[in-house]
Amino acid sequence: MIKRLFFRDSFTSNKEKVLHENMKRIKLFTMIIMILEATFLIASYIVPHIFATDKLAMYRIHYYVLLIGSSFMMYSIFRYSKKHLYKRIYEWVVYIGLSGALLWGASLSILDLDSHATMTVYLTFVFITSFALIVRPDVSLFILTIVQSVFIIRLIPQASFIAYSVNSTVFILFAWFVGRYQYYMICDRFKKDDIITEKNGVLAKQNVELVKLMMKDHLTGVYNRYSLDDILAKKWMEAYVHQTTIAVLMIDIDSFKKFNDTYGHIQGDNCLKSVSKILLSVSDRYDGYTFRYGGDEFCMIFSNQKYIESIIDDINKSISEQEFKINEEVIPIRLSIGMFAEIPEKDNDQWCCIDRADQALYQEKSHRYRRKNDELA
Repeated sequence: MIKRLFFRDSFTSNKEKVLHENMKRIKLFTMIIMILEATFLIASYIVPHIFATDKLAMYRIHYYVLLIGSSFMMYSIFRYSKKHLYKRIYEWVVYIGLSGALLWGASLSILDLDSHATMTVYLTFVFITSFALIVRPDVSLFILTIVQSVFIIRLIPQASFIAYSVNSTVFILFAWFVGRYQYYMICDRFKKDDIITEKNGVLAKQNVELVKLMMKDHLTGVYNRYSLDDILAKKWMEAYVHQTTIAVLMIDIDSFKKFNDTYGHIQGDNCLKSVSKILLSVSDRYDGYTFRYGGDEFCMIFSNQKYIESIIDDINKSISEQEFKINEEVIPIRLSIGMFAEIPEKDNDQWCCIDRADQALYQEKSHRYRRKNDELA
């Protein structure tokens, strides 16, 4: 307890949150004080007989002082809460406000002891401030000690000096313990909130990564078949609503099965990665999407793209320039491409573009196969 009380390491964490929480509390506390003091001040004029007649002027002075001080405090809060400056000075404003409130309560209770033999106001302010404000325990103990010392010195002429001194000191120690307990409970709450926020941030990042993993093909790094369902539906609807062209390419690697049988599946995977990298580069340049449809088949989607032939030429050129080597041997890679590029006529017929692009792909492959046979003949 003593170590946590006097070592500053206990007071450095969550300082800004404590100031922000204090600002909200002191606004409410100050407003209540202003209402109460205004009520007592009005009552001192309307029903003055409930106050000690010989000290009525002093009571009014006390009410005026606290009302003016509370108003100034409220003004300062609203003025500096909109500026970063309050972070530097607001802690001292709290300390000064706490000291002023306790000294005011002690002074008024000195008047009450002369006429009513009660120090309720002082003890009430001590207890309320221990709840209303979040003050560092070492600072609050220092302030309470100074104020209590002044109060005891002013009690010396009283007949019940010992009783008042002991009772008020015990009460102040109890109030300080409550305030200290509240301070550490609130700081612990802020620390737990920070931990929860940090963990939520980590979980959010992990969720984003999981979503990316779910949407991407683990081998090639392009979008997977699951992502195609979602993105195609969105892009088809956009094209239908705006009546713009949607272009879909179905692509496969020629003679890929033979390539696998000849060079092995590891080299086949490397071939898929190399082709995927080229397709992804082209889709990025033309603001499109690349998907691995399955096996050696790929799908590409482009929105509002009128010159799809230029994209196909770009793909073929990039593939032809790519040198795929196995044991220093350059292996040529060729792609077959089927195309669909139209303005949608229906809002829920997006899979027709895949089907028609797929048909165009196999027509291209059949045409290439027949041409090859004719050349051999």
